[in-house]
Amino acid sequence: MNQIKGPAIQWEDDDAGFDPAAVIKAAEQEAEFAALLKDNAPKPVRLMIGEKVRGTVSLIPTTSNDVLIDLGGGKRSGIIEKQELVDEHGQLKFKVGDTIDAFVIAKKGAEILLSHSMSQSLKSAGDLETAQARGIPVRGKVLKVNKGGYEVAVLGKTAFCPLSQIDVRFSETGAEHLGKEYDFLVEKVEEKGRNIVVSRAALLRKQAEQRSKEVLASLTPETVLDGTVTEIRDFGAFVDIGGVDGLVHISALSHARVAHPKDAVTVGDKVRVKVLKIDKDDKGRPKISLSIKAAEQDPWDRIHDLVQGGKTYTGRIVNVMQFGAFVEVVPGIEGLLHVSELAWGKRIHHPSEVVKVGDQVTVTVKDIDLSQKRLSLTMKQAEDDPWYQAAQRFPSGQVLKGKVDKLKPFGALVEIAPGLSGLLPMAVIKRKFGEAYKPQMMPGKEHEVQVVSLDSGEKRILLTLIGVEEEDADQKNYLEYLAAEEQAKKAEAAKAQTAVTVDSKPKAGSFGALLSAKLNKKT
Repeated sequence: MNQIKGPAIQWEDDDAGFDPAAVIKAAEQEAEFAALLKDNAPKPVRLMIGEKVRGTVSLIPTTSNDVLIDLGGGKRSGIIEKQELVDEHGQLKFKVGDTIDAFVIAKKGAEILLSHSMSQSLKSAGDLETAQARGIPVRGKVLKVNKGGYEVAVLGKTAFCPLSQIDVRFSETGAEHLGKEYDFLVEKVEEKGRNIVVSRAALLRKQAEQRSKEVLASLTPETVLDGTVTEIRDFGAFVDIGGVDGLVHISALSHARVAHPKDAVTVGDKVRVKVLKIDKDDKGRPKISLSIKAAEQDPWDRIHDLVQGGKTYTGRIVNVMQFGAFVEVVPGIEGLLHVSELAWGKRIHHPSEVVKVGDQVTVTVKDIDLSQKRLSLTMKQAEDDPWYQAAQRFPSGQVLKGKVDKLKPFGALVEIAPGLSGLLPMAVIKRKFGEAYKPQMMPGKEHEVQVVSLDSGEKRILLTLIGVEEEDADQKNYLEYLAAEEQAKKAEAAKAQTAVTVDSKPKAGSFGALLSAKLNKKT
């Protein structure tokens, strides 16, 4: 019988690629991997009483007094009483998601009880020893003052707190602490709880040290933050910036000139500061330089809103030097009142002849140099200038009495009115009195003189004596006088430029230039 041949059937076992050993090996690897995962799975961390933990607020119920804290890292959740998380006004200081530090104070079944300190509700015999050993704060109430310290009720027992340990700041009487509830560190537990010593100052210092570390870790130069003035010294003020103090030097307290730090700030003031420098002293302690001035806007950034050229202001003399006085026109903006701008009609050798530090003066702004942050000021008023309309009052040819002020090689300076002196040439004097002229030209001697010419713009007057004919020598003496005046002006300008960088010469278009033009026009 003929058999019909069809396609051969191929079973899985017959697959040339099948390898039983490989299948077994893969199964073994899978089992090993599962075991490895199991071995490395997070295990619940065993928490000890007194251990300090950090967690995240996960639930704040409205109907319960317990706040749920997620301890993370496989550590189960803890609960803390809501009253521990409120401020002095009863307002919650934390919200869901905030980080919080606390101590494990008890375990009740699956519950982990947390607290910032052990409270009066916990009174087991080992609580105080645990608090001392673990550094857990205990809540206590100050009952009364004894010799050298205080009686404090802690965990149902009476403890002693030395007077020096109630606070980090000295207290005269200590009465302000009576009746107050504070957290304390347990320093000593002896005689089965009959001798207990606690310290609040040690806890405050510990907390301050922790805050200091956290603040320092976040600080960098140029950081701007808020602080509180804690102490004032002659050289500056100390400011608490969140657990660590920094120094604001007197020069960095304000844009305005400050004579003493107490003139700028008082203890308790809330201030905004910028970190200038972070360093350490010779004992390795943090040394932070701060500035209130750097955290504020520079008044020069809005100078045109505060001061305008040509306007008059009442300012305060803040410094007096040989070449002039500095006037604070508005807080943080000072200008130079050059010695030549103090008064009309008389030579002033030193500003102290007219003003002193602290004086209130009326000044006019001559010039504002924004690029150099300079103000040029004057106390002179145009109508008070003795040269104002002098040409109309003393025209050429007018005869009047004058008083000798000084005698020079080129002639005598004769005052014809307060602030107005003219030259009487030496040639004129000698033609009138001969070589024995000196007795006639003693300072204070009066003579009848005649005005030859008067230039208000250049502030120059040429005089002669009645009955003396004009000669060429007179003009020569006059030119010598002008040269001497010019040289004196240059010497004075060079001296002022060397002494101070502020240029008192009015620039084109400044109020000083306009004032001179006004005077020249009127004369």
